[in-house]
Amino acid sequence: MTPVFLSDSFWLHFGTSSVTTGAATNADSLPTATIAEDGVDLAYAPVVTNVATGLYTAQIDATAGNGFEAGRRYSVYVAATVGAVISRDRSISFSICF
Repeated sequence: MTPVFLSDSFWLHFGTSSVTTGAATNADSLPTATIAEDGVDLAYAPVVTNVATGLYTAQIDATAGNGFEAGRRYSVYVAATVGAVISRDRSISFSICF
């Protein structure tokens, strides 16, 4: 589990690919990122940006104002649809350090 300090920002990078060829392919629409605290989704959702064909990034601002707390564990899930096939996968887990 990756340690992060409260008020830190970090970048999540992830990709999408064709389900038939495996080649890097943009999603049908912009993917979404969801952050869960101990299994419960936060209201905060980072903005996902397309940076290249099949490559996306999202800045995660781990601040108290966004609902993060020291000593808690978080998982980031991304959801994308490529060629009408929906995929949701855990990308990273992190904890907020004291």
